[in-house]
Amino acid sequence: MLTLPVSSKGKQDQLICDVALQVEHYSPKKFLGTISQSYTKAPYYSDYFPGIAKVFELHTGKLADLNIALIEYFCSVLGIKTPTLRSSNLGIEGVKADLLSDICSHLKADKYLSAPGSKEYLDESTAFAEKNIQVSYHQYTHPTYHQLWGDFLPYMAILDLLFNEGPNSLSLIKQGYTA
Repeated sequence: MLTLPVSSKGKQDQLICDVALQVEHYSPKKFLGTISQSYTKAPYYSDYFPGIAKVFELHTGKLADLNIALIEYFCSVLGIKTPTLRSSNLGIEGVKADLLSDICSHLKADKYLSAPGSKEYLDESTAFAEKNIQVSYHQYTHPTYHQLWGDFLPYMAILDLLFNEGPNSLSLIKQGYTA
């Protein structure tokens, strides 16, 4: 498990987009060294590590900027072209289901696909129904693939999949989707 140090003392109410990496405790070189130590023998490590390293080295300020840059990198190497945007740029405020339904409404969406972990609070809300937005839940059965160490562990980071399966990664991801 890899974690990044963030500045949080006295900032319980800060927005996710404002969370800063704790620069005095964050070393991209050390973080990348940990990744290298774990994956240097993986079949596709040398194909993807330089791009990942560049993202970590360029984004040392806000956690959201680093996360978004990583998502953009992974989408790029996987060939995913779905447009993305930052909800913080939409000028929409709220929490949980109200925020999500307002974002959908703003974007003129009539369907919302959610992770199963949100089901409880979404089902308790009338926010989507009031806007005639259909909610469905993503079902995913993780396919197995070759990993370097021991028995197969599902739901690892995309790094694990890319380093071990390379160009076959998107195809494996799609195998797990259940309509």
